[in-house]
Parts: sequence; C-alpha cells; structure tokens
Amino acid sequence: MKLPSSIRREAALLSRGIYFYSEIAIAALCLIALLAFVPERFDARQTEYIHFAMPEESAAAAEAELASGAETRIEETVEVGGREIAVRRIETGERIAIVVDGLEDFEALCEATGRFGAVVREPSEANSRTLYLQGYEARRYRNLATILTDSGDPSVAEAARTLRVTALDPNAEALSDRQALLPMMLATNCAIMGVLAAAAMFLEDKQTRAVIAIRVAPARLGTYYCAKIVAVVATSVVTAIIIAAPIIRARANYPLLILGVASGSFLCASIGALIASFYEDIGGAFAAVYLTLIAMLIPGVTGMIPTLSAPWTYAIPSRYIVEGVEDALAGRAGAAGALRIAALAAGGVLLTWIAMRRSRPSRSARGAKQ
Repeated sequence: MKLPSSIRREAALLSRGIYFYSEIAIAALCLIALLAFVPERFDARQTEYIHFAMPEESAAAAEAELASGAETRIEETVEVGGREIAVRRIETGERIAIVVDGLEDFEALCEATGRFGAVVREPSEANSRTLYLQGYEARRYRNLATILTDSGDPSVAEAARTLRVTALDPNAEALSDRQALLPMMLATNCAIMGVLAAAAMFLEDKQTRAVIAIRVAPARLGTYYCAKIVAVVATSVVTAIIIAAPIIRARANYPLLILGVASGSFLCASIGALIASFYEDIGGAFAAVYLTLIAMLIPGVTGMIPTLSAPWTYAIPSRYIVEGVEDALAGRAGAAGALRIAALAAGGVLLTWIAMRRSRPSRSARGAKQ
C-alpha cells in the first residue's frame, strides 16, 4: 500500500463523510460571523450616569469641565418606565458620561440599566461624591472607585490621569478585536476535526472490520494510520486558511500558521486515534471524545478572558496551539514558536505510535489465527 495513494483514498473517503461537511459548515459559519457580526474594535468604554447635586452655576461649570476635550456632546432623551428623560451624552476616548438633571431620574436610570452612577456635590462638602453601584462589583473595584472619586486628595485623581504605561515591545502591533478571536476559533477547528473526525474514522473501520486485514502487516498498519491522519490534518489546514485569510489578509506569517495548525491538528488526530484504540464503536467512545473536546477547548475560552487564564492550562496541549496561532497571525516568528511546533509534532508521533501498538494483535492472537 503506497502512502500517496493511501492518502488520496482516505481524503476521498473523508470528503464524503458527515464530519468533513460539518467541518466546512463550521468554517463557513465562523467566517460569516466574524465578517458580519464582529467589529474590528469593540467599544470598551464604560457608560456611567452623573448627577450634579449643586447650584445651577456650579453644575454648569462642573459639566463644562467634564466635557472639555470630549469627542461628542449631544442632547437626547431616553425612555424609562414609560416616560422620557432628557439627558446629555458626553463621549471621550475613555468613557461615556450621561448627565441627568433630576435625582429621581438619575436613580431610575441606574436601576433600569444596571450601570455605574455618581452624584457629585460641591467639593467643600464632607461627602462630595456618592457612588451608585449594582452590588456585583468586586471589592477591589469598589475600593478603587472610592479612592479615585472621593479621596479628598486631588493628587490621586491627577496621578491616575497621568499614569504612564510603557510597552515592553514598542514595535508590537496588537491584533484587532475581530482578529483576536481567530486563535480560539482555529484551535477549536483543530480539536473538533482532529479528535472527533479521527476517532470516528478509526472506529468506523473497526465496525466494518476493514482494519482486520491491515493489522497483520506492520508496514501496512503504519501507512494506514499515516494516511488517515494526514487526510485529517490537510482538511484542518485548508479550513483554517479559509477562516483566517479574509480576516488577517497579508499580515499573517502563513508558513508559520500552516505549520502551527498542522502540528496542532496532528496532535489532536493522534489523540482521536488513541481514544479509538480503546473502543469498538463510536457510541462507546462518545463520552471519552466529548470530555476530551471540552478539555481541549478550555485554553481557547480562557485566552479570551485574561482573568480566567491560569498556569494549569499549560497542561492542556491546545494552549500551545492557541499561542502558536497567535504568533502566526501577528507575524511573529522565533525560537519559541519553532520549539512549540516541534513539541506538538513529537507528541503526535508518540501518541500515534501508542495507538498503533494497541491496534496490532498480540503474537498469541496472530498464532491462534494462523
């Protein structure tokens, strides 16, 4: 059994299966969702309500100071509880402040929208600020808000405004919010296509008993495993390019992206092959495949929420797939990326070898069969 012809045969069989069409459908849906519904940049500015509880002249002066340097300042009405409330929206690059004249209207808006609010009084008063929080804020956030808004020391607020942030890599160019979703999606693509499709392909051959003839010839068994895994890896690489190219365009390091996705998909496919070696049909392997997929998807999800990203996620191989894809999409290439690809490939080779060892019949079984 020659390897090229075996790969072509397995690719043809895979292209006629439900998992291939599911993979293409998932890739198309991901691309449509990114292009149609995800903006290049999310608006991360906090919206807050402000009520100036002070004489009219002082309130006007305080509002004018708040609006200094504002990008947008408009008057509008919002509807709360069946009635319209006149407000003034002041937008800067850091926040959106909505000034409300009446205290009752201010409290109604805070309660209805669940947003942060502050009642501002004369600086000479003992409590010049009253914060309206929703109760779910962390203690650290409440303490910081208290210090910044009602410390009584103007130098605290000034220090917060003039805080300097130094970039460790001044030449680094951050991915847009839309592009930042790609590593998670491509890692998910590797996990689903690798673990699920590979396990299903091997188990289907077990059910149809097509693998029995191959087991007795070690060379043919190696070719059989290699052909199936290469077909899965090729499909993962193609769908990854379909998703990434329209979003990242010429910015990505495509050779590194292909190597990263291929090595990650190879490892995931070898995991699927190893799972298949323990079971006789897809029904029996369903729980193991399902739990493995959940574990492999954790680093992608936690990578989108930095506060959830923990050191223990480095024990999950898909964490390295996500990081490799991030480097490729950002156009970064280095020794760390090469080492990551080599480690994923080596892990795939090891797991595939173990799966093959488990698939070969024992000597006693071969002797009894003869």
